[in-house]
Order: sequence, then C-alpha cells, then structure tokens
Amino acid sequence: MAFDEYFDERASRFNAFYRSERVSRAIGRGALIDRLQFAVDVADAIAARIVLDVGCGSGPLFEPLATRGIQVRAIDPAPAMVALATASARRLEGDVVVEERGWESLHAGDRADLAVALGVFDDVEDARPLLERLA
Repeated sequence: MAFDEYFDERASRFNAFYRSERVSRAIGRGALIDRLQFAVDVADAIAARIVLDVGCGSGPLFEPLATRGIQVRAIDPAPAMVALATASARRLEGDVVVEERGWESLHAGDRADLAVALGVFDDVEDARPLLERLA
C-alpha cells in the first residue's frame, strides 16, 4: 500500500491521537505530542515567520503556530488528511494554506524560515532525498 493511501485510509485514527495529550500518552503515543511541542519551541526560538509543514496530516501544528502569528504552508499527499487539515485551517484566523501534494514536489518556491516534517522520516526508506528537498 502506498504512503498516501495508507494515511488516506487512517486519517481519522491519526487525527484522534492529537485530541487529548493525556489519552495519547496513556496509549503510548506521547512522542507525537513531544514532537509537536518541539517544533513549536524551535519556531519560537528562531522567531520563524513562515513554517513549512511537510506531511501536515490533519494539521495539529496549525493552531499553536497560527496563534503566535506564524504563517503555515502545509502539504500532505493523502486526500483525507488534506480534508481534515483544510477544515482545521478554516477554523483559525491565522494564515494557513494547505495543499495536497507530497514532499517530492517541494521546490525553491516553498521557502520558509523553518521546515517541519514530523513523522515523515518514519515512512521514508532513504532520508537523503527528503533532506535535500527540505534544504
């Protein structure tokens, strides 16, 4: 099963992990919450104005970034994840743009102060091409 198909079929399940930190930690998914907080901390530390969220999933980074006035440019290849992310972006007053595409489509126009790819490396066999695109 392709990466985007896998997450397309399981979008709601993955989205549920971010609804409650307590529940996520209780079921052994606390690392997801820790990675999110780390990304927000780094964005704060470098005073990022624009964050590129690669493999944004349902958009759990949007609110903590947008409430800090940070613009978010988000991509994900799974249509169901993009639908959830788009709904999340609409609920926010911040500047959040969501596109359905994979990291392989990243190009020079996707510049940002910080690129985040939470969990994406977990599903990439060779990280070098992804790192080159993010750079």
